[in-house]
Amino acid sequence: MAAKVRFNDMISSVSGVIKRERMEDGLIRSIIVRKNGTMYTATHQRRTKLKETEQQSRKRFSILCGAYTILCREMKQTFNTITRKEIYARLKTIYDKLTKIGKNVTAEMIASVYAYEEW
Repeated sequence: MAAKVRFNDMISSVSGVIKRERMEDGLIRSIIVRKNGTMYTATHQRRTKLKETEQQSRKRFSILCGAYTILCREMKQTFNTITRKEIYARLKTIYDKLTKIGKNVTAEMIASVYAYEEW
């Protein structure tokens, strides 16, 4: 998919990768803009496959980040570094407990368990 981008008067041209993200399955998606204003996405596979432990680690991290975002939104505040580390540690414990008993864990599930235990 390609799109034509128009710049305001302050920006004459842009070229290069604007955003690059790694997906859970190892694909790398990039948003690229050319000098003439054409913007497109490119997806490619890593040369080396991710190990199963690395995939699980990335999945865990994305779920914990989602749960933390939900908690911040529900509590309507941001936290300092010490509080954030404590919350992440608690969320990791909840995640490990739920996966140990065989649950299919989601960010909403972890956030609701945390809220039930803490509030």
